[in-house]
Amino acid sequence: MIATLALLILSAFANPAAELDRLALSGRADPQAVAQTLQAGLDELTGDTRPQQCMNAFLAGELYRKADAVAPDLNYQQQALETFRAMRVEYLDLPTGALGYIGEARVHLQNNDPQQALAVLAPLLDSPGVTKIKRLAEIESLQALLLIEPGRAIAQARQYGEPAHWFLAQAFAKQGDTDEALTLARSEPVIASAPQYERLKLIADLDALNDAERTAWAQSLVWAGQNDQALAVLQEHAPTESLTLYATLLQQAGDPQAAATQWRNAIDNGAGPMAQLAYAACLESMIDNDPTQKPAALQAYQQVFESDAADAICRDALRRWIHLHGLNNAEEVLSIHDHLVASDPYLRYARAAVQSDAADPEATLAELKAIMDEADDPAVRSSAILLHAQINPNPRQALNLIEEHWDELVHHPALADTARARRVALWIELGMVDRAVDQLLNAPDAQPAELLPVAQALADRYADGIAGSTQERVLQLTSASLAAAPDDQASALQAAKLLRSVGANADAITVLRSLNMDEAKPILAQALRETNRPQEAVDALTDIDTPDAALQRGLALLDLNQPGRALAEVRAARKASPPGSDAWWDATLALVTVQINMNDRDAAEELLRVAEALYPVNTRPQIRTKLQAIKKELQS
Repeated sequence: MIATLALLILSAFANPAAELDRLALSGRADPQAVAQTLQAGLDELTGDTRPQQCMNAFLAGELYRKADAVAPDLNYQQQALETFRAMRVEYLDLPTGALGYIGEARVHLQNNDPQQALAVLAPLLDSPGVTKIKRLAEIESLQALLLIEPGRAIAQARQYGEPAHWFLAQAFAKQGDTDEALTLARSEPVIASAPQYERLKLIADLDALNDAERTAWAQSLVWAGQNDQALAVLQEHAPTESLTLYATLLQQAGDPQAAATQWRNAIDNGAGPMAQLAYAACLESMIDNDPTQKPAALQAYQQVFESDAADAICRDALRRWIHLHGLNNAEEVLSIHDHLVASDPYLRYARAAVQSDAADPEATLAELKAIMDEADDPAVRSSAILLHAQINPNPRQALNLIEEHWDELVHHPALADTARARRVALWIELGMVDRAVDQLLNAPDAQPAELLPVAQALADRYADGIAGSTQERVLQLTSASLAAAPDDQASALQAAKLLRSVGANADAITVLRSLNMDEAKPILAQALRETNRPQEAVDALTDIDTPDAALQRGLALLDLNQPGRALAEVRAARKASPPGSDAWWDATLALVTVQINMNDRDAAEELLRVAEALYPVNTRPQIRTKLQAIKKELQS
């Protein structure tokens, strides 16, 4: 009965009390966490009868005492003492009111003051007769007595039988009697009553852990937030049953290669599909630094979802496989494992995505709509919305869907750019270019992927002779694009090309000069030539050796009245360009222009005749227009 009462006192409201113990062992005292845990325990202490209220008072005092062990600077000790002392007055008529003496003695022992603890317990120890509370006080007093008279404490403890066995185990360990300490620490009464962490720590301190105890000790260290110590215990020796914990700790410690080895060991020793799933995830975590791990990770995931593991585990593995593998060539796997796909919105989305080009788009659209309505995961739902808008043959419906869910779509970085591009494409397809311009210019988060396609649509209008305010609006859009992504050189180059296409050469030159890209230099040189600055054009192409650069350098040299050097450059450009390509035709026409300038008309006419015979340009309006202009010049 004494042991039963002691266990009741130790285990009542175990969650907050155990959490305070864990915080004390972890060595990381967060005052807010201590206060919240303490309050949670106090809130649970309710009771209508005086005996219940008395026991609750003792338990409240114990919570204060444990909180003091974690955060000794927060005055919890005083609250514990006041609570225990008040019990002895308010519940004087109840036997359990005497627990206030035991609680106060524990506070003094926690302060390493055994004399004061014994003094507090004296009224109970000196009381006549043998009661449950007195016997409990006698066992509590042994902890204080051990610090003062160890031999007397051990001799006295032997009288109390099983309730004192845990105390005796600690006492024998302290006295160096290892065999007696281990025998008691491994006895059933001690295993049933002693705190697991403290019992296993005693065995570990005696360097006597067997495999089962070593595994349990590592788990207890993890519970106490002492992961480094747990890892050290298993690195010394990892029993088979601890391999999954060992692998987890290695991975948390930043050694996935060693973790993968232990996951493999665990699997080889009979660990189940959860270990196989963790092994695959461990391999996946190494891919960024070692891409060669990807096939092994895919294979490990596949082994899980092709096994007879529970569907929930197989679905997790199939999700990760799809995420890692991508949707290309994934249709067969999704089809084979249809039973896993059917109950998972992410996998259903993946199946819809691989079937989006199928002959029955209506069925795919209906499935995507169902996923949108059913998915709890915002990323899955948003992916389904975007795919629906991408494959919907009705552009107005697609645009309405994107506009309705715009905030959701752009919230996900992986989807935002695609959503922006699709919305712009739909605006342009529906002839809503002016609305697009107005909306984007008033959107502070508009990106180049939106702004530049709309600017291109306006530039196309300009090319068709619809000028008006078009140039100004292209300037506004390109300026907004440059401001939105000042370090995006590819977008800046596209913006410069658009500026040139609407005759804004001065602005284009400013942008092109800021770019550190070889690709931009020939375009800059062409813009400089067109603004009568051929020498600057030549200078811009210094150390640039590409067909485009050679062509622009040759034309600039011709403008500088250096036809000999110009001839060499345009010939080099022509030779380096794929025969029949636009670049080849541009170089050919430039070569003809140089030959005309050098009064070699026969060579120019022969070159055009052969070029046209080999590579007709009827389907290329731009080249045909240039060709006709040069022919006209030759005829004149």
